[in-house]
Amino acid sequence: MVPNTKQALSRLWPFMRRHLLQYTLLLLCLILKIGFVLFLPYITQMIVDNAILRRDLGALFKYSALMLSMFTFEGCIGVFADYITTHTGKKIASDVRIQCLVQLDKQSGKYHSEANSGDILATLFSDMSAVESLSTAIPFGFLSNMLTILAVIAYFSIRQWELLLYTLLAQPIILLIQRYFQKKIIARSESLRDTYGRLTSLLDDRITNGMGQLLAKANNFFFKKYIPTEEKVVQEAVRVEATNSLSSASMGFLSTLVNVGILGIGGLKIIEGTLSLGGLMAFSSYAQRLISPILGLSRVHMQFRQNMVSLKRVLKILDISVDIEDGIDAQDMNSVSYDIAFDRVSFAYTENTHILNDLNLCLHSGSICALVGKSGCGKSTITNLLYRLWDVNRGRILIGGQDIRTYKLSALRENIGIVSQDVYLFSDTIENNILLGREDITEEGLSNILRSAGLEEFVVSLPLGLKTQVGEKGIKLSGGQCQRISIARALAMDAKILILDEATSALDNHTEKKIMQEIQNNHGDKTVIVITHRLSSLRYMDRIFVLENGGVLESGRFDELLEKKGEFYAMYHKKKRIGTQINLPSMKSDVV
Repeated sequence: MVPNTKQALSRLWPFMRRHLLQYTLLLLCLILKIGFVLFLPYITQMIVDNAILRRDLGALFKYSALMLSMFTFEGCIGVFADYITTHTGKKIASDVRIQCLVQLDKQSGKYHSEANSGDILATLFSDMSAVESLSTAIPFGFLSNMLTILAVIAYFSIRQWELLLYTLLAQPIILLIQRYFQKKIIARSESLRDTYGRLTSLLDDRITNGMGQLLAKANNFFFKKYIPTEEKVVQEAVRVEATNSLSSASMGFLSTLVNVGILGIGGLKIIEGTLSLGGLMAFSSYAQRLISPILGLSRVHMQFRQNMVSLKRVLKILDISVDIEDGIDAQDMNSVSYDIAFDRVSFAYTENTHILNDLNLCLHSGSICALVGKSGCGKSTITNLLYRLWDVNRGRILIGGQDIRTYKLSALRENIGIVSQDVYLFSDTIENNILLGREDITEEGLSNILRSAGLEEFVVSLPLGLKTQVGEKGIKLSGGQCQRISIARALAMDAKILILDEATSALDNHTEKKIMQEIQNNHGDKTVIVITHRLSSLRYMDRIFVLENGGVLESGRFDELLEKKGEFYAMYHKKKRIGTQINLPSMKSDVV
């Protein structure tokens, strides 16, 4: 449900009320600045009437010094107010952006698989300017303009009501023309923002997958989509700027007409002797101070409408419903056994595509088990469900005899370490990518982790060792080296359940066997689940589950399954035959 304006602003208030002191200082600065702005035309009148026309050098020096000091003081107040406004607005936008990221972090795999990253990035960056404006510039802009208008009208009413009447009569025409342009600007700005979101999505895909697109020779395909979108952005941006320029020129012309009228009426009054030259200059300045705030109110209204649209997009992220969250009585996983059981589990990503059908599976605590089968049989889905990226459609997943939905989500995920085929590394050092900020791991512990992940010799060979930068997404390393760092990261978490989902696919056979041997020898009480297509590495598994059509077709130890001469036997000999044909042992992917 899209919130209305009042509801949207009320959602922003909790972030704003943390800065009440800053708002109080801004209000004080605003009042002082308006006072100076309104007093300056009067000083101009004094300089002309009491100093210049009377040829009084002393008065000229006195009033000029007063004006200079007021300009200086006003400037200092303006700088101070701008600093507070910028700092407060940026801080509020930062708080809202962090809250959006926290909300995104709570989302399920379903949301992340369907979300448009370009739209999210556009909201987290472009639309955050709306949060800044709505929390500082717009409310204080409204107050400043309104107070200035009221003060000038009060002054005109006392001194020159005829000039006030003339100035006010011109305002409806000015406002109608400005309103016409505002509608055009808002509509075109919205169209530009939507197109820019699509452009951002294309660029994000290009930059994050640049190497992949290059290898796939997909450049032409990319530019066929990108160039028309870029051209549309340019076209719509030009239209927005042209409309802005035309609006500014129109307002400038009408303001000039008002000033010419004031000079004409004021000139007649000077000739009649009812108004001084200094008074005319002051009234002309006051008239401008009346026109500008009225136009300013109209601009603030336009900005308010534009920014409310952006704010509602931000709130859409904050209001994303969380599919998977803790139950009312969710508990920690203290002192539980880590036996894992899938009890008649059925699951489908979409209604008509069933991945698991009445799956029954039991993994004993402290065991090393493997899941094998053809692509699409549900191996990685089991990982997703165990980690609760998705929830089962039917049945239960149990750990320690309890449904995993009864555990706190944070506690469940803290006890599960996953190494997938798709490795993500930060643009940082090897050490930081492994530890992720943990400070409780000793040098000896880290050394053991490096040895278990097959990284020890590689790290020693590097001039900077663990301080070596891996580059963005590990671009400076081979696929196998990235996977070994990912395995080390999972081992450093010391999770009770370790899942290796094609975690050694980029490693050569020798390195893979060495790592698996280390894990088998040192896994302690961890429950280890291995998902792989390399069946030869499963010889020492406690149990192997062969999946087909969303269920367990057969299970047993390596030798037992070969003796059965079932599906595992067929898969093993097929891969062995293919490996012999293409001389697999000579192919090594773990090279820099």
